[in-house]
Amino acid sequence: MSEIQKEIFGMMALAEDLQKNAETLQQAAEDALKKLPEEVRSAVNASTQELIGKAAQNASKGLLDASEAATAAAEQIRSALRWAWLKQALWLFAVGGVIVAGLYFGTSWMISQRMDELNELKAQISAEEARKAGFELVEWGIVLPKGREIERTGRTNDGRAAVIFK
Repeated sequence: MSEIQKEIFGMMALAEDLQKNAETLQQAAEDALKKLPEEVRSAVNASTQELIGKAAQNASKGLLDASEAATAAAEQIRSALRWAWLKQALWLFAVGGVIVAGLYFGTSWMISQRMDELNELKAQISAEEARKAGFELVEWGIVLPKGREIERTGRTNDGRAAVIFK
């Protein structure tokens, strides 16, 4: 329950209590008037009517002032809520921006790391291919180092010549 509703219900309860008290006082005054002589009764009745009128007027004014205060409080709450949602939206936008920027830069960094690794692997592959090409170019005329001898010669499964060294 909002503060405004609590205030309004409190004012309504206060108004009901004032009305009950006024009825009680009026009943007590009527009982007292019945016991007095007619002239005193009419004088007291006029005074009572005046007092009750003033009390009712004051109670009405108090309720009107409370109602105006509740309306002003409600307007302040509405204004605060208008700014609150805007602040929350800006906060969420800022947090989202930070998260997106972090993801963007983190992903960019990871991609650059992987590209460096890829370039390094490409260089290694190129070096191995160059080395392989050097082996394929020399098919005949292998010179053995000193102390090495041919154990036997033969053919591979695909028909190429093969030499096994000791």
